[in-house]
Amino acid sequence: VNKYLGPAKNAAMAVGNAVSGHASSLSNSLVGAFSPAITNAAGEGDLVKMRHFVFCACRFSTAAVMVFAIPLVLEVDAVMRFWLKNPPDGVTVIVPFLLIDMVIARISDGHWIAIFALGRIFRFQICESICFLLRFLIAWMLVFFGFDLLGVGIAYLLTGIGTILVKLWYGRTLCGLSVREWTYTVFLPLAAAAAACVGIGFLPRLLLQETFGRILLTTGIVELILLPLVWHFAFTEEERAVVRGKLDRGGAFKWLKR
Repeated sequence: VNKYLGPAKNAAMAVGNAVSGHASSLSNSLVGAFSPAITNAAGEGDLVKMRHFVFCACRFSTAAVMVFAIPLVLEVDAVMRFWLKNPPDGVTVIVPFLLIDMVIARISDGHWIAIFALGRIFRFQICESICFLLRFLIAWMLVFFGFDLLGVGIAYLLTGIGTILVKLWYGRTLCGLSVREWTYTVFLPLAAAAAACVGIGFLPRLLLQETFGRILLTTGIVELILLPLVWHFAFTEEERAVVRGKLDRGGAFKWLKR
């Protein structure tokens, strides 16, 4: 970006990476919490337990990222202006792509932990590295044809999808992780929740002027839709019981029992 689009666009990339990093902090902690459980289950040869923790990690880490990513994507213009006053040129173009790429990475997070836990990583690492290297080639081609930072964002999106396919393939062949189960218990519920949040959360942008209050309203709408949908349709009953056990101490959060 710095070479072909200049320092101003490179500043936009730096801001986008900073936003993405802050938004993924909670998700990183959740993945770190699941990693020992997945590794221990793999070491014990209990592949059923390992698969259970893998899909849990995918659901929890993705949901945690969506809490921050969806409002940011919907209000990226306003957030950048309120935060930076004079945001770098192109920052509102690249930030949504980096946030979506972050969500894409999280939705198959558990798979790479399981693959590494089993230790058969050579071919997986080669294929994943090819996807990441293709990011440079695709971005360069799209920039060459005049797509500017939009081309870089598209390159992130395409190669992010490629890494998902790699993780799903090697998760299935090496770890016995069902692609069908992942699709129906992880991808579809979370994708449906995200689509509902985006569809309804976009309404304030259509009806209201750009203010800080609109950012808060959009965020509130997204969370009010996202959290119940994820709770009831993405999480399993066992996962809901674990969350209730962590939160409902001393009589707090009794609404989660419903």
